[in-house]
Amino acid sequence: MSPEQVRGRELGARSDLFSFGVVLYEMATGQLPFRGDTSGVITEALLNRAPDKAKQVSSGREDGVWGLAWTPGDQIVYTALDSGHGDLFLVDADGANVRQLIFDSHYLEWPTVCDRGRAVVYSSNFDGAGHLWKLDLHSGVSTKLTNGSSEVQPACDAAGESVVYRAQAPNGSSYIFKLPISGGAPVQVSDRIAIAEPMVSYDGQQIAFQSTGRNGRIVAVNIEAGVESKSDLDLAETFDPTGRLARWIPGERAVAFVDIRSSVPNLWKKQPMAGAPETQLTHFTSGIFWDFRYAPDGKYVAMARGSNKSDAVRFSDTSK
Repeated sequence: MSPEQVRGRELGARSDLFSFGVVLYEMATGQLPFRGDTSGVITEALLNRAPDKAKQVSSGREDGVWGLAWTPGDQIVYTALDSGHGDLFLVDADGANVRQLIFDSHYLEWPTVCDRGRAVVYSSNFDGAGHLWKLDLHSGVSTKLTNGSSEVQPACDAAGESVVYRAQAPNGSSYIFKLPISGGAPVQVSDRIAIAEPMVSYDGQQIAFQSTGRNGRIVAVNIEAGVESKSDLDLAETFDPTGRLARWIPGERAVAFVDIRSSVPNLWKKQPMAGAPETQLTHFTSGIFWDFRYAPDGKYVAMARGSNKSDAVRFSDTSK
């Protein structure tokens, strides 16, 4: 339905052009430009809001399925299976200048950009078990950072001088640890069991991670003091348990997470402390999320989403 139809005005070429544009938009993005749970919500969006803007920036095999990250220069580091292995690639935010970073033919995952954009830390089974490695983007040389029983899902703080990650302890449970990217002894940052990867806030002050509890309770820990927040954040019953994806939103004390309340996975926002209502950020009508990451300035979010094959896309207007 065009805006002219909604307002009860005379129909003409503008209405036909609008309908044609809607068809083209859905063909290009895999989603409708204006969406909602009821006809009233859809009508309001059609009259007053701009459509979600998404652009596909990669077309490889399972791009970003095993992780992606932003550099300070607005490039995206992501995993891909183009060669049959979990290789690392780098691409501009507009999809230009694709470059393969690692050629070691070993499975790797969960890249995170560290050292003010000079290095990428990732998890790899290079020597038969999951350990953390650091890739120097200037020299192309990778060095091993950890050697425990299993270390996965690294995330760097804002300054990039240390990396936090999930590791298996001798008792068999997983906890969050912190390690300088220059090397050294790891430090356990919380006694709470971690069931998913850590999230480092963009101001570098807090680590948040999902602990045991219904759907996965988010625990926030001050990085330096090791003090947990006074209240945990319980995500909605419809929080997508498949990937357990939740991320800090830059510039806000809020978390974006994947939710399936509309039966299709989409991004929603929740503020842990403010008690504000949850708000929907994306309105996809099909597909699933494998990963998503906000750019440091919060203007874009890169998403690996699709069905059996996932493509990294850039989503703008995140403040709406």
